[in-house]
Amino acid sequence: MWLTFTTPNLSGNSKIIYAVITYIFAGIIYTGIQTAITSILPNLTTHASERIILNTFRMTGGAIGAFICMTFTLPLVGLFGNGNEHVVSHLPWLFLVLLLLLCSSLPLSIFMK
Repeated sequence: MWLTFTTPNLSGNSKIIYAVITYIFAGIIYTGIQTAITSILPNLTTHASERIILNTFRMTGGAIGAFICMTFTLPLVGLFGNGNEHVVSHLPWLFLVLLLLLCSSLPLSIFMK
């Protein structure tokens, strides 16, 4: 995914080809991941209504996560880079990753009791 949003030092047409290839590759990776996640739902429960609820939580959580990432990534780059998007300290990002890991594991600890 990271390669999709980088811009290497290429000429105009080469950048377009690079963008198309990396975008298609990212779509293939995304489809592979989503297929695996969706295919496990029938194994979690035999009740159709519970599968619907599980899928709703999965889709809602994904939408909320995507919204948070899209909304706060650039402001955090500006904050951690002190206004310079190309020079970013690694320590604040490490703290942020640890915080996100903690937040993502909280629902598991609540529901697994």
